[in-house]
Amino acid sequence: MACLFDETDFRETTLHNANISLASFDRALLKGTKLTGIRGLRGSFIKSINVGTHEHPIILVGEEARQWLQKNSSGIETS
Repeated sequence: MACLFDETDFRETTLHNANISLASFDRALLKGTKLTGIRGLRGSFIKSINVGTHEHPIILVGEEARQWLQKNSSGIETS
């Protein structure tokens, strides 16, 4: 199932064993999000993520955003 996370606020949440293949991220807020066991990163569409706040955004785009997700995830599966 495909999901669109357009400006979705994931701040201070835990995403555990989430399958994000076919998901689309555009300006999703991820500051303080705990990512463990994320699956399907390679099959997701990462336009941009915001690792800052609404007031002080830090926008990462494309490959930079994907690398941030990979770096900040523990136990990630990229397939």
